[in-house]
Amino acid sequence: NRMCSYFYGIGQSKSFLEKNKLKLIIRGHEVENTGFKYQKQGNGRPLALTIFSAPNYCDSYRNKGAVLYVSE
Repeated sequence: NRMCSYFYGIGQSKSFLEKNKLKLIIRGHEVENTGFKYQKQGNGRPLALTIFSAPNYCDSYRNKGAVLYVSE
């Protein structure tokens, strides 16, 4: 942790989505082993999606990279 991040709980995230009439928070720049990860609510519905596009980050994480394609 580089002490430059903010952390939000489920309550704040759900409130943000409802207030802004959104369905999902999509975020990046956090290493995920599979390249992506869904953070789910208690009911199993996705709340946020983390995408990390750099495979084998810094030649040490051995993670996969992912991309997100959005279409109509």
